[in-house]
Amino acid sequence: MSQVAVHGPQTTSKGRYRYTTVDIVVIAVIGVVFGILNSPMGVIYQAFQAAFGPIGSNIWGVFDISQVLAIYIVRKPGAAFINMMINGLVQMLSGNPAGAITLGWGFTQGVGTEVAFAIFRYRRYDWVACFLGGALANVFSNAWTYYIYGFGKAGAGQLILGTVVGFFTYGVMSGLIAFAIGTFLKRAGVLKAFKAGEQPQAA
Repeated sequence: MSQVAVHGPQTTSKGRYRYTTVDIVVIAVIGVVFGILNSPMGVIYQAFQAAFGPIGSNIWGVFDISQVLAIYIVRKPGAAFINMMINGLVQMLSGNPAGAITLGWGFTQGVGTEVAFAIFRYRRYDWVACFLGGALANVFSNAWTYYIYGFGKAGAGQLILGTVVGFFTYGVMSGLIAFAIGTFLKRAGVLKAFKAGEQPQAA
């Protein structure tokens, strides 16, 4: 199986941070699939945002399943970021009502999830790590959301409350949902070609 070198922290486990062709394909496919799914979901997001401003923009927390699932399966640094850059591009091209704004979300959400798993040195992929992966993705993306939609004038109280709400909605609706999907796939035996299939099931 061909491999592509990815720069990352030094490790005593040879090849731990090397991407296989299958890794790259799966990261891309998940990004495309969820990018397409996220576009109609964007209509619901826009409705909440129009009605409730910065707090409403944090209610519909389904937009970070893609990268959390990708990194759960591949378990290598950069998987979440690559996935969300693809996801953001696909959202823009597939008619998300936010248009090119999705590229900024892809960048910030990908970085947020990478930070979450980096906290655990990319060694923990249980429900806690996945929850944090979804939650921090939204915390990071809120910087872009609040800026691009001019929510700064809403006041610090609404921005903080919105971020707190989003921490939990995205942690549950994205992080834990991605963990549930990944766990189901792992138990079904379809992840044997990936690191998720090689490692014991996390609680």
